[in-house]
Amino acid sequence: MNLRKIIFLTFLFLSVVIGSAAEPSITMTLEPKTMPLNKAVKLTVSISNAERGARLQLPDVENLNFSSMGQNSRTSIVNGKVTSQYSYSFRVTASKEGVFHIPGAVLETDGKKVSSNSEKLTVMSPQKTPVKPKLGDELSDEEKKKLAFVTIERADNKGREHLYVGESTPVLIQAHFRSDFRVSGVNVPSLSSDAFTLSALSDDPEQGYEVIDGVRYRVISWYGNLSGIKAGDYDLTTEIEATINIPIKESSNKRRSNDPFDDPFFSSFFTRYESKELNLKSEMKPTKVITPPLEGRPESFTGAVGQYIIKAKPLPSKLATGEAVTLETYIEGTGNFDRVDKPTLMPSEQWKTYEAETKFERADIVDFHARKHFSIPAIVMNPGEVEAFFQFSYFDPDTEEYKIAETTKYKINVTGESVAMIDPVITNEPKNSNSLVIKSEIGTLFSSSSTLYQKTWFRVFGVIVLLTMLGSVFGILQQGQTRAPKRLSQRVLNRETEKRLSNIEDSIADAEALSFFRECRQLLQIQIAREIESQPEAITVNDILEKFPENQSAKEVFEKADEVEFAPQEESAESLSDWLNKTRVALEGIQNPIVNEKQKSPSSWGQISPTV
Repeated sequence: MNLRKIIFLTFLFLSVVIGSAAEPSITMTLEPKTMPLNKAVKLTVSISNAERGARLQLPDVENLNFSSMGQNSRTSIVNGKVTSQYSYSFRVTASKEGVFHIPGAVLETDGKKVSSNSEKLTVMSPQKTPVKPKLGDELSDEEKKKLAFVTIERADNKGREHLYVGESTPVLIQAHFRSDFRVSGVNVPSLSSDAFTLSALSDDPEQGYEVIDGVRYRVISWYGNLSGIKAGDYDLTTEIEATINIPIKESSNKRRSNDPFDDPFFSSFFTRYESKELNLKSEMKPTKVITPPLEGRPESFTGAVGQYIIKAKPLPSKLATGEAVTLETYIEGTGNFDRVDKPTLMPSEQWKTYEAETKFERADIVDFHARKHFSIPAIVMNPGEVEAFFQFSYFDPDTEEYKIAETTKYKINVTGESVAMIDPVITNEPKNSNSLVIKSEIGTLFSSSSTLYQKTWFRVFGVIVLLTMLGSVFGILQQGQTRAPKRLSQRVLNRETEKRLSNIEDSIADAEALSFFRECRQLLQIQIAREIESQPEAITVNDILEKFPENQSAKEVFEKADEVEFAPQEESAESLSDWLNKTRVALEGIQNPIVNEKQKSPSSWGQISPTV
């Protein structure tokens, strides 16, 4: 830390200590104020000038459910006055119709309570989705085939009749329309079975002409990426809705008039057309989807199926323990890149890695050939000579075996002392069984270390303390050199945990079971890794059975996550909410292995649990 930075921090401290802080305030905004029963609205709670350690209490309204959507914060200093602003967003849903009065939220700060404004929400009858009639009902199947038809063809897969769960394969979908008909509208193709997904579909389909059995057709072609997501035997079909205009033939018995325009020559210019709406469906293609074998499956396997290689930029030759460094690596090849996750930095016990920044580069129009870049923040834990490299596991569908790809190995000389990393602490509040509201506790709005700059007596005392602090500035700088990496790693962990909590809440709202259970499992892995000093990616259900044998909830969450990962299934929002509660119980059991029974008393207010 140079002299310029010391001077800046000194004046910053004086402005905070001596400057007068504004009074705390809290406002609540509901947008919109009216909604159908099967929809949701957004509730925003804005807080200004709250002291550290302040607590926010949300109202508990019967038949209303509040779920967190995230938070934002901003702090500024103008003319010695400190202004801090925090904004919390919540998704509000209802279980019945009616008019609901939402009391103001309460902020406990500086020994007093500050209340926000109240809001009123009107919940109407559910919004009905109109049932769209099937197109072309007035035509028989034979008549439709004479007008148009659709086909779907997938890649050969090198002679294999089956697909593996998660495996990607390019497909070609073509719609054929007789060229003497006008096509006025064609919708995007869709699959008839929920056992498959179709992604990376062409935004601008190709168009051309083809002659089949002496009939000239206009051909519209889409390229896409097909994946099987459920094991079983299925019929692969695709559907396309289209509107065509068919010319109407005039009766040959029509009597000619004296009108000069009543002539076949002119009729060809003014042909009338009849509009027909068609629902085209391709022929069924029996397709078998099987799960990759359990035998030989690496613990680091995340569901990637295909052929891949992994490369990395050269790693630094020297590092200090606790020193934060960003490492660059990429995975390229052919396969399902949506399941290509961050590779493992080896040896895993020597490193602490965090959420990676990813970049995707496609090599074809269907994302089958691609490259995925990873920028991975990491901290080395122990001194000594380390042979570091990245490792990635995948299943090769052609050889039908698991493979592990590795980068070049780099020798790193690590200096310093061993660093013990501390992961985020996540707490939960028991659900009130008498209410439909799920109360998630967010806790203190700030760090647990209390700063008292809003106290008048502290402002005076701070000036005296400043003189002493300047006398020992060099000692503080030496301590800062060892603490900075820990603070950095803690901030990175905080962001990662908040992101995962937000993803879990979003998964419940969207009923996306696969991403929901992935996030729950990874959140538990982070906590368990902290307790047993290991890498989160290496944590399995065996670690739970060995280290936390009494934590039945954690075992159930891990087993359910593995089940959904390799045999995806649908889950209702209510079911996902129950699993979220089970995940919270599992986290509590990991943080406090000796079970502590908490008093569960219903309250008219929901508290927000401590942020990290």
